[in-house]
Amino acid sequence: MPATLSKAADAGEILRSLRAHRAQARACFEEIREAQRLSRENLATIEASDLVKSVTGHSSLERAIARLERLIESTDRQIADASARLARVEHGPESSAWIGRVR
Repeated sequence: MPATLSKAADAGEILRSLRAHRAQARACFEEIREAQRLSRENLATIEASDLVKSVTGHSSLERAIARLERLIESTDRQIADASARLARVEHGPESSAWIGRVR
């Protein structure tokens, strides 16, 4: 296999892996948001407060959500990078100028 095809295959595999990783992180994000909603409802029902939040200012679920948001943003940047690299391998350096704007 020529080097360019090998690089394109590698870049394509990395891109597929990153997209799968992002989808998993997004699904986890949605599950934690739902857990947060249920937790708030349960705390309101029993008229209790979130002890972690009262001590630290943030609930553990809020921290997990913030971390996942950062992970998803980072993965989005990695996907954009991998897309640009794949375009350069497949179509030459001039193609990467537009790849960041088209998704």
